[in-house]
Amino acid sequence: MGIQQDITDRVASEEALKEAKILAEQASIAKSEFLASMSHEIRTPMNGVLGMLNLLLNSDLNAEQQHRINVAMSSANSLLTLINDILDFSKVDAGKLELEYLEFDLRGLLGDFAESAVIQAHNKRIELILDVTKIDEAVVIGDPGRLRQILTNLVGNAIKFTSDGEVLIEASLIEFDSDYWRLNCNIKDTGIGISPEQQAKLFQSFSQVDASTTRKYGGTGLGLAIVKKLCQLMNGEVSVISQAGKGSCFSFSVLLGKSNASFHVIPDVDMQALNILLVDDNKTNREVLKAQLEHWGASVFEARSGIEALTISEAYFDKRKKCFDIAFLDMQMPGMDGAKLGEHLKANEHLKAMKLIMMTSMCHKGDAKFFANLGFDGYFPKPATTFDLFAALSIVAEDGEALKDAKPLVTTHYIKSLKAQSALKPDQVAWGEGIRILLAEDNRVNQIVAQSMLAKINLTHVDIAANGEEVIQNLLNTTRETKYTVILMDCQMPEMDGYESSQAVRSGKAGELYKDIPIIAMTANAMVGDKDKCLEAGMDDYISKPIKPEVLFERLLQWLPYKEIES
Repeated sequence: MGIQQDITDRVASEEALKEAKILAEQASIAKSEFLASMSHEIRTPMNGVLGMLNLLLNSDLNAEQQHRINVAMSSANSLLTLINDILDFSKVDAGKLELEYLEFDLRGLLGDFAESAVIQAHNKRIELILDVTKIDEAVVIGDPGRLRQILTNLVGNAIKFTSDGEVLIEASLIEFDSDYWRLNCNIKDTGIGISPEQQAKLFQSFSQVDASTTRKYGGTGLGLAIVKKLCQLMNGEVSVISQAGKGSCFSFSVLLGKSNASFHVIPDVDMQALNILLVDDNKTNREVLKAQLEHWGASVFEARSGIEALTISEAYFDKRKKCFDIAFLDMQMPGMDGAKLGEHLKANEHLKAMKLIMMTSMCHKGDAKFFANLGFDGYFPKPATTFDLFAALSIVAEDGEALKDAKPLVTTHYIKSLKAQSALKPDQVAWGEGIRILLAEDNRVNQIVAQSMLAKINLTHVDIAANGEEVIQNLLNTTRETKYTVILMDCQMPEMDGYESSQAVRSGKAGELYKDIPIIAMTANAMVGDKDKCLEAGMDDYISKPIKPEVLFERLLQWLPYKEIES
């Protein structure tokens, strides 16, 4: 009897477990569907809010109005970040987040990221330092967007929790096997640190190191949980070493594919012929720049202050009867700043031929002219990226036409203007004759936003359809002479949605004339599979809401005829 009871209990327990598993799976599906639906419902009005704010920013505003719009824009973007965090976490949690595999410039990505993150660091008067000395490959294969997301979370946290000192991004690329590199990245800060007890909670969902940080620093508490899941998806991991009050070091690794298009990153100048003086009171910054320049073959001399720099420069001249080829000077140094040091060097008969490049943490309007008047040849904001160093070394060292044409001196903006592949701007584009756009959108605010964005890029012939049936009707009412050039299609519309409408167009229900018309989805749906769903319905491209003006312009360049206006 006891054995029969045991078997009965075990069967009942197994049935209960099966039922619980089914209920859990149904709950997970319901959660994913709910989040997908809520994402769309929230993104639709957010598109209107951000779109209108963007349009206001481009209009004539007084200083107070500009300030208020900027505050509103910042709040709206914070809300969008929170929405994206929750959505990303749910997608990874449900196994619905897919990675892209693209060829991209790893050093370029890290440099661009550092340039965007440095604003937050400079506002807190802390140094942001980028060390990519151990990355020699130019091109790798992976998901640059997700890699940037990992960096944004970890570096953003490091800056957020550091009030004095520095944040160092230290990256290296080592061979994993014949097909893959392993990217190792350390983000070290001199911030508040984390106790062992708090570290145990770090990578959990919706957690902060303590309750007070949520109020003091903000955030969803999802950032590190997302980082952990993304690293795992990219065959890597994330960890932390920290001590309360003594800063933290977050380390992550991911695998990146090897590319046949890659090449070794070295400056296009004879580095072994260059003798460089590096002046900076920040020890880490000196070490990183010295290691990079020496890795490329230059001879580098260090100085911790303006006085030490003058002493070293005089001693160098006395020994070799010539001055350093190039000097990189930090602006913010105690005692004698970089500007004063530059004046002293240019006033010295022995040292005035030295090319001077200013590296500054604080950038202000008019700085380029100010440093040019002091005799500087180049001026770059910190952190020093590969792009800036290459530019400084090649243009200043060659001392040729490019240097003469730099007015008043070589700057990041000037270098970027030399790049042949610079992105087109709306005023550099002349659209083809007779372009007509059909905008399918049921939300009145979003209709106004889209029309205004199109007008800003000089596309004014826009008709509106509030649902799929109106799309078909509009197309049927045109002739070959008055036909539309492209359809911007919202997906969620009453009566007939964007998917059904696109299928109808492709099947010829709007006439043979439109079976191949470009259809670009503009949708608030942002779950994995939504882009595929649009393409399967016959659409050609996809833009997620909230719509960014630059993204809309970039997509239309791909699908509309235009000519580049020569400047």
